[in-house]
Amino acid sequence: MPKIELIRKGFIIQTQLNGGVNIAHYNARHVFIDLDNELDYNTVWTQQRMTIEGKLMRIQAWTPNFRPEEETPIVPIWVLLPGLPWHCFKKEFITPLLESVGKVLYLDTTSIKRTRASMAKGQQTEDIQEQNNNARTIS
Repeated sequence: MPKIELIRKGFIIQTQLNGGVNIAHYNARHVFIDLDNELDYNTVWTQQRMTIEGKLMRIQAWTPNFRPEEETPIVPIWVLLPGLPWHCFKKEFITPLLESVGKVLYLDTTSIKRTRASMAKGQQTEDIQEQNNNARTIS
């Protein structure tokens, strides 16, 4: 693992944060990254990986049950809303719709700018250990 100072420097250069960050050494393979605001959290977490000092760093969401020897079951997923009526392509409509299923990380630009009329897309968190998480219908 690179030295913590090099991890901090590489992380800050690659992320373009709006707020502050605290990066702490956990063990030889893990660091904790504590971000000041949710926008930065969503931006960093959805990247999933970055390279620091030639080493691949995977980004995982922390949970209260974190164990370094186990993969986290929380992952970002894209949710597609095909056939959404044109007048519903608004953040104020799409966000609450997606929140009924899970925590919304962000909406894709083409959905917000209404440049793709066939569907809206949003990214949110998913616990892959939950049953029936392959397909859901929102009504």
